[in-house]
Amino acid sequence: MTWNRLSMRRFVLSVLFITWLLSPLATAAASAAVEHCRFVLGFKTLHDLIPDVVGDCRLSLITSSLSLWIAYNTYDRLPPSPEPLLRLMEDEATATRNGDVEWAMSLFAPNAVVRDAGGENGKILQWSGHTQIRQRYSSLPRFSSLNYNGAVVTFDDTKIRAAARASTNGEYVDAEGKAVPIASIDGERCTFRQIGGVWKIVSFVYNAP
Repeated sequence: MTWNRLSMRRFVLSVLFITWLLSPLATAAASAAVEHCRFVLGFKTLHDLIPDVVGDCRLSLITSSLSLWIAYNTYDRLPPSPEPLLRLMEDEATATRNGDVEWAMSLFAPNAVVRDAGGENGKILQWSGHTQIRQRYSSLPRFSSLNYNGAVVTFDDTKIRAAARASTNGEYVDAEGKAVPIASIDGERCTFRQIGGVWKIVSFVYNAP
């Protein structure tokens, strides 16, 4: 079994919670709570109507505690939502269309890498770090449209790293003012990482075969 930081945290917190729940302190706290526990408002009416179903206060307290523990563990095991990463890709496309270099730069990690896998004569072009990536965005042609479609996001076990694949369609204006359509099927590859709790693009490969 492989232990990562999140798995260890869940294990430690689960052991601590169960230990507390079974401890004399928890029992005393539950007993004290029972002495002062009563159902009020609609809960009292519900208890009076179906006491066997609602149960007493102590049972409710223990059930609530266990429910919270189960909910925490279930939530912590759920895969992260891909929505922040899909928005990040959408922001990159919007920044490119608008020619907003600084907005585009804000989406990348400081040591990010951008590659064009479909360069002339099959040559792969690469820009590393903010300085080179800024130069790359500054020299892009004007895009009249650019969209990423059908993105599929996957997360690794740490849940702070992810990857995405997407298709592209769009159009840019060349030096002669002609509209040039672009399209790729599953040719956009991005990797992401949370840095200080914020998702950033770590690598971006476009025109991938």
